[in-house]
Formats: sequence, C-alpha cells, structure tokens
Amino acid sequence: MHQANILQVIFLGLIQGITEFLPISSSGHLALFQHLLGIKPPLVFDVLVHLGTLGALILFFRKDIKEIIIGQQWKLISLLALGSLPAVIAGLFFRSLVEKAFVNLILVGAGFLTTAFLLFLGRVKIKCNSILSQVVGVGIAQALAILPGVSRSGSTISVGTMLGMKKEEAFRFSFFLGMIAILGAAILQVPQIVEFNANQLMESFLAMGAAFLTGYFSLKLLKSVFLKNQLWYFGFYCLVLAGICFLV
Repeated sequence: MHQANILQVIFLGLIQGITEFLPISSSGHLALFQHLLGIKPPLVFDVLVHLGTLGALILFFRKDIKEIIIGQQWKLISLLALGSLPAVIAGLFFRSLVEKAFVNLILVGAGFLTTAFLLFLGRVKIKCNSILSQVVGVGIAQALAILPGVSRSGSTISVGTMLGMKKEEAFRFSFFLGMIAILGAAILQVPQIVEFNANQLMESFLAMGAAFLTGYFSLKLLKSVFLKNQLWYFGFYCLVLAGICFLV
C-alpha cells in the first residue's frame, strides 16, 4: 500500500462524514476503501477526520450542550461518565488489536455482521427499568464499536432502545457518549499529530472539513430515519458489505 494523495484523502473524509452517523460504520468503510484504493493512511488520520464529525455533532446538539453546561445537569454528566468507562478500558487495553483489525478485511466483515445483528436486534424490546443497566449496556455497545465494521451509532442506539430507553433519549445519549469518545481518542493521538509535517496537516484538515460538512447532513438524516423506525433497514446493507469484505 502507498500513502494517500490529497484527492484520496478528501474522498476518505467525505466517506467518513457520510457514514459516521448512519448505522453502517464509518471505520469499516474507511478500512474497506483504503484496501480497495491501495492506500494506507496512519491510524491517527482516522482520529483527525473524526474531529470533523465531532464538530458536526457540536453544531447539531449546540442547544442541548448549552443547557447541560448552564443547567449543570450533574446526573446526566455522571451517567455519561459511567457510560464512557467501557470504551476507555477497551481503548487502553485493545488498541493494538484495533490497529490490526483495520488491515484485516475478515475482521472488518465480522464487524459489519455484528452491526447488522445489533440493528435487527434493536427491534426486540427488553423490559429494563434500571437506568444504570441501560447506561452500562449502551457503554458496552460503544466499546465494541472501536472495532472497524461495528457502527457506534447503530450499536448504541439499538441497544439503548432495546433496553427500554425512549427514542429521543437513546439518540441524544448515544451521541453525547460519542462526543466524549471522539475527544478522548484525539487526546491520545496528540503526540502523533504534533509530528505531522505541513502536507499531512493540510490534507488532514481538508479531510476534516469534508467530514464536517457531510457529517452534519448525515446526522439529520439518521434522526429522521430512526424516528420512523427504519433504522434496521441498514442491517441489510451491512450484510452486503460483510460479504464484500469476505470475498475481496
């Protein structure tokens, strides 16, 4: 594999933005397209384009974020901290596994299969009146999504609704957790980002911009699809992607 040129980098940024919030795994798409295009950006590139989609999240939820900060909603903040723990643990102890998974399409395909399973499972309702159980369940789903092919939005929203969260509640909580996870991953990569040369930084910022723009509109589309109970349709798309990964 060779290093990506500027057009390929922007293309990957667009793919990141389009697929980040739809339940089809942005990381899985990046891994697949990197393989098909024969390029190998560093893992830190994935974190940087995620910052572009983080900007889209902040813009989309700006009113909610303002209410949390001004209203000092400590209960919600505590639940978000608890829900983030599984992903923190997974990121610290399984980082090498994630890096290997990005270049192994069999593992990426398995991730897409997992996403499809969770999307279909999201139609099943389990009575769970414990908020802590719901939060831990969503947190575990997010931890699983560090693997390419496993959609973070698809897995967390599906598990949340399956465990009894209301739709709007599951949607908001899922993406609040996502903001924390993306920011945390970026902080861990700061030493590598500092070592980027001028060209790498320019390419990364262009990709971030592309991811920001497409990510914002993808987020609006996801909310509309989710509220119409059509999220599970994407499971069939993930099955197709899994087949491609196994055959390529």
